[in-house]
Amino acid sequence: MPENISPAIQQFGDSVNTEENGDKWREKDGTWKKGKPGGPGAPKQTEEEKEKKRALKEIIEDYKNKLTRALPEISLVLIQKAIDGDLQAIKEINDQVIGKPKQQVELSGDKENPPIIKEIRYIIPNDPNSSSNVETTPGV
Repeated sequence: MPENISPAIQQFGDSVNTEENGDKWREKDGTWKKGKPGGPGAPKQTEEEKEKKRALKEIIEDYKNKLTRALPEISLVLIQKAIDGDLQAIKEINDQVIGKPKQQVELSGDKENPPIIKEIRYIIPNDPNSSSNVETTPGV
């Protein structure tokens, strides 16, 4: 094993893969080579990969801009559908304005396999003494 190997790696002895024993991802001292997974820096991207990334970013940005311009019209159509009695439109508006209903979870168990509750969160409505309306009880 090389003498200049880092102390953190010395504890593993000869089991550390280094360039000397066939590992092309580590330096002789056992540290990661630049650009290799786990080492400093990401692997270099090809020009084709960079171009694909740029194109995808442009497509996403274009979509966001179009959606932003169309949203006022979409909102009016959605509201009109809800007024006309479209249940899906009513549900969508309720979900967006009021929020989706919380899912109920049922816990069950027996003497050999009881449920373990690690934390309970509950809301105290309009509590003037609380800086936050969410209370947490850990380790219950």
